[in-house]
Amino acid sequence: MRLMYPLAHALLSMPHVAPTRRVALVASADGLTLGAAAALFSPAATQEERDAKLSKRLSNLPLLRTRCAPSTIEGAGTGLYATRDIAVGELVTLYPGDALALWSSKDGESSDNSEATVVFIVDNVAPDSDWAAGFRAQIPEFVNRAWEYGVRVSAVRALIGDPTNTGDSAYLAHMANDAGMCARPGTAAQAYTIASEAAANVVLESISLSGCHHAMVATKGIAAGAEIFLSYGAGYWLSRLPVKIKTYTFPDSGTYYGEVADGDIQGAGEYNDAKGNRYIGEFSDGLFDGVGTYFFSNGVAEAGRFLAGVAVGVSVGWSADRSEAYRLVAVDGGGAQRRVVSVEAAAEFADGIGVPVPSPWPSS
Repeated sequence: MRLMYPLAHALLSMPHVAPTRRVALVASADGLTLGAAAALFSPAATQEERDAKLSKRLSNLPLLRTRCAPSTIEGAGTGLYATRDIAVGELVTLYPGDALALWSSKDGESSDNSEATVVFIVDNVAPDSDWAAGFRAQIPEFVNRAWEYGVRVSAVRALIGDPTNTGDSAYLAHMANDAGMCARPGTAAQAYTIASEAAANVVLESISLSGCHHAMVATKGIAAGAEIFLSYGAGYWLSRLPVKIKTYTFPDSGTYYGEVADGDIQGAGEYNDAKGNRYIGEFSDGLFDGVGTYFFSNGVAEAGRFLAGVAVGVSVGWSADRSEAYRLVAVDGGGAQRRVVSVEAAAEFADGIGVPVPSPWPSS
């Protein structure tokens, strides 16, 4: 699991946090539920108290449902596996806070996310361990590696797990891999999101744990011995690309997120207009140009080819719930001829031009 934000390479001061009592539970049975875990944390805790608990591992938790082994994803290294059948909604494991990254903020809710504003709490591991020493010394090669095992938990804080500390089954959420990888914004990100979320069988959540810990919860039934997959999100992968992804907000409140060349919108990305319509695909000179999908504000989607902002040739469209489809053929002088086709025919066309069939529009 990796973070989307950069890491300071200079030596940073460590804020003092009072140690919290380590809660000891009997580990004779694998019986910890999400509700029982929530009972360990007071909902009235202050943010300082929550931060102190975020940066601690509780000892002897009866949570023995996972183990680490080589991942089935080529090149992913270690993966996370279920040691027994896990039911939908069941607590799987917890996310460790071996380091807690804090971005300074005046209002406690926002920050500029710059490297200069980050401080770290690293007090959950032996002070003489290689991991703690390397992290505190801010050795770039070491910290960049450790930073890959982190998750942003709020606007101004992030958890980072020690990738060398995998002996406690109760704290292995940082070892779960994403089943997919996003190489570009635009249609590539759209395809990644659909595939990654379809393969994922867990999510991370903190609401039930009062913000004091992050829990990994099963979204599907997971069989004993199966690998556990977590969707990182396209933003995580795109933040690590050598090509810097840009964000623009226009005077009419429209926004663009994607590739930029020589100061112009060129390449792949997505555009949202002020009326709630959205285009995901390829751009040239700031216009839709190439292959893409246009999502209307009512959820209807149309995929095809564009030239200088205008649809050309044949396109296909889907109803908001994707249960119906149609074919569009652009005609001279503007407009298009439309006829109903099967959703299978629309999917075949979309696949042929390299556009994934969009997910159904979320119902209100």
